Amino acid sequence: MDDRIRNLLQIVGQEIMLYRDLTDHARKKTALLLKGQTDAILESNRIEDGFNSRLRNLENELGHLVQDLCRAFRIPREEFTLIRLADNVEQSLALEIRSRTVLFLNIIRQLKSVSQRNIRLVEKTILRSLQTKISQRA
Repeated sequence: MDDRIRNLLQIVGQEIMLYRDLTDHARKKTALLLKGQTDAILESNRIEDGFNSRLRNLENELGHLVQDLCRAFRIPREEFTLIRLADNVEQSLALEIRSRTVLFLNIIRQLKSVSQRNIRLVEKTILRSLQTKISQRA
């Protein structure tokens, strides 16, 4: 197996694990939002920043690797996807790339769902707080 593809699979695997951890963290944050534990929410935000920093670092590594893979497989950078790469490699490797792509997309969908729920909770909390302040002034 080409070392670049091995590295790509390793980075994607690390991203999948980080996104799983971030999704679990977001679920825990939902409970904090429901309880209104402000200090715990602030600490949760700091932890999220750490996850996001690690993800940015992985994305930077991935970006450099993708440039090399685009040149090696003659795939235009703007057209590069994992699926497109899978179309250009041996069958067993293609299956691994496609499998990781499915895992990656599933965990991203889960995180998006939990994050959207948390956003709605924050919006409701802000709205309630504003309504309380308005009613207190009236």
